Amino acid sequence: MNDLKLKFMAWLDSLNPRERRLVIGGGIFLGVFILYQITWAPFSSGVEKMQSKVNKQQQDLIWMQQASEEVRGLKGGSGNTQRSHSGSLLGVIEKTARQKGLGSAIRKVQPEGQNGVRVWMDKAAFDTVMSWLDELQVKQGISITNFTAERTATEGRVNVRLLAQGL
Repeated sequence: MNDLKLKFMAWLDSLNPRERRLVIGGGIFLGVFILYQITWAPFSSGVEKMQSKVNKQQQDLIWMQQASEEVRGLKGGSGNTQRSHSGSLLGVIEKTARQKGLGSAIRKVQPEGQNGVRVWMDKAAFDTVMSWLDELQVKQGISITNFTAERTATEGRVNVRLLAQGL
């Protein structure tokens, strides 16, 4: 290593002063450039990438907050549900179904656990069922935790199986 250094110094001394300044200046420039490429450039690039990720996540957060407000609005303010009934869950289910004209479609209604009712309907009008379910959820505060509707041969009619919980 020492021998290489001596050869380099001898070569540098053999150059005229103008060439020597040019070689030394170029060496300093090359050293600074390499140091920049090894240390500062990756750091700067990483900061830009992280800033880009932060901006994207902030946009996602804003979208999620807006969507959450929309969902709350569509739920009809589930915290403000007005229960216009008195009596058992079973009674409310049967009474509201009959009021909607679904009484003839009800095949079976039975209690399920502590706070649930299982309902079977055959050949019920789909639009009427959806309206009834909306009323149960919004006005009565009853949640539908399991719902299945199967098409029948008659257009607009379905066989319904559901589990309602609440009260």
